[in-house]
Amino acid sequence: MTSNHCFSRIGRQNMRHSTWLWALSMIGNLLALPVVMLLATGENLERVNELNYLASCLSNLYFTNRVIVLAFAAIVAAVGALVVGITNFRYLLHKNMVDTYHSIPVKRQTLFFVNWLNGFLIWFVPFASNLVLTMIISAAKAGSLMKRIRVLEKVQGYMGIYHDPSELSRYTIGGLLGGMLTDALLVLVVFLLIYHLTIVAMMLCGNVLNVLVTEVILGGGVMALYGVILALCEAFWDTFLTSVVTLHRGLQYASPFVSSVMMMVSRINYYDDTAGFWGEWWTYLIVNGVIALALLCLAAFLYQRRPSELAEQGLRCKWAKYPLQILISVFAGIAGWWIFYFFSATTRDAYNTIWGCFGIVIGAVIIFGAMDVVNNMDFKAFFRNKLVMAITVAFTILLCLSVRLDWYGYDKYLPRQEQIAEIGVYHTNYRSDSRQYYRENLSEETHPVNQMHITDTELAYQLLAGCVGTEQQVTGESSLYLEDMVSPEELQARNRREAIYVRVTLQSGKTYYRYYRISKVYEEVLRQVLESPEYVQVCYALDDDFLLNANYLQLESSVYNDLSERIAGENESFAGFARLFTEAYQRDIELHPEVLTTQGGNQLCTLDGRGDYYFCIDINENMTATLAALRSFGFEKIISPVSPEEVDRILLPVIWAVDADEEAEEWDKKQAAAEYGPNSDNPKVQRKIEDGSWVYSNRYGYCAVVKDPVAIRSILSAPGLRYRTGYSLFGGDSLERIMYLDCPGYDLIDAWLDYEQLPDSVRNNVYFQ
Repeated sequence: MTSNHCFSRIGRQNMRHSTWLWALSMIGNLLALPVVMLLATGENLERVNELNYLASCLSNLYFTNRVIVLAFAAIVAAVGALVVGITNFRYLLHKNMVDTYHSIPVKRQTLFFVNWLNGFLIWFVPFASNLVLTMIISAAKAGSLMKRIRVLEKVQGYMGIYHDPSELSRYTIGGLLGGMLTDALLVLVVFLLIYHLTIVAMMLCGNVLNVLVTEVILGGGVMALYGVILALCEAFWDTFLTSVVTLHRGLQYASPFVSSVMMMVSRINYYDDTAGFWGEWWTYLIVNGVIALALLCLAAFLYQRRPSELAEQGLRCKWAKYPLQILISVFAGIAGWWIFYFFSATTRDAYNTIWGCFGIVIGAVIIFGAMDVVNNMDFKAFFRNKLVMAITVAFTILLCLSVRLDWYGYDKYLPRQEQIAEIGVYHTNYRSDSRQYYRENLSEETHPVNQMHITDTELAYQLLAGCVGTEQQVTGESSLYLEDMVSPEELQARNRREAIYVRVTLQSGKTYYRYYRISKVYEEVLRQVLESPEYVQVCYALDDDFLLNANYLQLESSVYNDLSERIAGENESFAGFARLFTEAYQRDIELHPEVLTTQGGNQLCTLDGRGDYYFCIDINENMTATLAALRSFGFEKIISPVSPEEVDRILLPVIWAVDADEEAEEWDKKQAAAEYGPNSDNPKVQRKIEDGSWVYSNRYGYCAVVKDPVAIRSILSAPGLRYRTGYSLFGGDSLERIMYLDCPGYDLIDAWLDYEQLPDSVRNNVYFQ
């Protein structure tokens, strides 16, 4: 005979036996909530009369410090859920206790919820009381800060950190308390999620060791396996992009530990006014709440059917045992592959693969056997399930080999031309800093690779064919013998590659992303894509009002290091300049997009500014319309190259010349330092110093001096001269030889020129004869 009227009585008895848990819970929540709040919101007494400082304190009170409290409270909740979950149902792990408890004339369902409620209240009551105390402290501090800010604004005028004083009005005590209640709701869901997961593990197992192992696997096993498989793909698939794989957004809910952490991260991102990569925090709240409720129902169901003889045993439930055991064993096998594959001393891929398979066998067998020992609480059970163990090992080996050898044809996949609907391309070095796309993830809709729609399927197919061909040549086994199959020139061209991101949308609607490294053999195809109207419009074009919304603009010379002019936003000519510059710049990049991929000759200046973010627009000597617009506003000097008449002398670092000589490339660095160091006793060095053709500088070392006006004019008129090196497609115009132009009235000007383009007279003077 059972009774349903003993609920409160049994609950009170359990409470009396849990005094130590109440004390620990109170201490933990006291430290995590009011104590952390007081520590994090302390004020500098020397600055309490500074309006700017008080505004910053108010902002931190609403955002930064709430994040700190949220994180600490969630940690206490997670630890508390584990402790109370095991403690309140610990009688299930002892044969004498479980028989005693189940002999009480109370239904199992009643007994389950008595213990559940007891554990919940042990955490919740201290948490709620400390939360109320923290809210009172926060409201008092916020009210005090607001009052002092209003007083100082009347006395000092507005001097705060915000562009608009009205922004402070969004900080209200009601908003602060509402936000803290929302935080408390998230912490509550974290507690319930871990609490119910612990109880489920308790229902499946008969001892603490099995409970902890089972909870770890249930809490994070799925995402752990997903992570190592993802790492495997990233390591062996050259075109694989981890950032566009979004399977984890749904899969993470199968691992409550991970899901609860991501929920807190998304809430913190919300505080920082950033777009949460993992999704909106309220979505996590709802889904995790549903999962927590489902786990509670599962735990209650398992408790009804839990055999009493399971106490002091391991994990005997086959429908739960084998999936968990196989999951963690596959994870261990892949980890073993990683260890043995990448730490083997051989450089032969075949041998590495064999060692990797050996690592799988070691890792999977050890963990699978260890799980059998733990689940059965018997050391003799290590090989009890040999067939399942063998199947698990074989599956893991096939999985790793399929990725390693690309059995799925991932890297080599090339759709037919008629299957392609459009592509999007993104090259990190070919985009304007006036856009902040490079800070976004490729999976975001606002990223240029998703905004770009190149529908020329013939061009798209040529690019993809070149990319796939490049990967096969570079990563295939035949690449070992490539130097015997092609000319040295072609081999060099194949080895020079550019990295691009590509999105391909097929006629079927399917979209896939790849990271390709295309060789110089396909330079013309890549150049056509980078100069296409679609690419230029997305990666370089300026919106009509982009510059108009900037707080300021600053034109800086790329030639003269200290020459610039600021154009303030309140200037009367600001709007006219912004419109004229935008129109001219748009005309240049639309009519002559080749200046963007060839660097357009010398870069003469940059237009820097500050709007929603800092930006920088490069202007080179072939942007004729843009340069004309700048001249019309009187910026002639800033956009001009150096005139030979301005140069008093040119300094050429001696090592610059020595390194250009083929015979000097093998020089021992110590020997070179001894001969060219500041204390050199080399007679040739002394002779160069004495006749004035060399000077020594602590900054540049020994430099040859060019003073002849004819030589100076010849150097400055060399077609390869650059004042800023920039980036060049396939490194065709990359320069490493630097010189310094000494112009009276300016700092030394940096310039780059290939050694072979120097006049013979200069080269003969620089180098030792």
